[in-house]
Amino acid sequence: MKKSMILAALPLAGLAAGCAVLALGCASVRQLDAPQFLEQAEQIKEIHSAKSTGLIGVCGGRVYLERWHAPFLFESGITVYWTRLSDLPEGLSSDLKAGKNPWENQD
Repeated sequence: MKKSMILAALPLAGLAAGCAVLALGCASVRQLDAPQFLEQAEQIKEIHSAKSTGLIGVCGGRVYLERWHAPFLFESGITVYWTRLSDLPEGLSSDLKAGKNPWENQD
């Protein structure tokens, strides 16, 4: 009796674990060229209920953005984008190195 109950519960446990992974999503990391990165960074200014983009910061000659969107099926909920600082325009690169967020609303 116990063995049949355990065997019956295993698929349910697997289904629950699968649903948890789908609900949480997984992070992915992608390198973008400078124009693609700047296009993603412009979305920092936008306000949405199902997605957001934010500047993570600068480290090791790279600049990082985090983009979150509501997970859908097997699609990740978080993507981290990066590009080389040296590929960005000089003024922008300098601001980022100084810890400024050039895409922040200046209201």
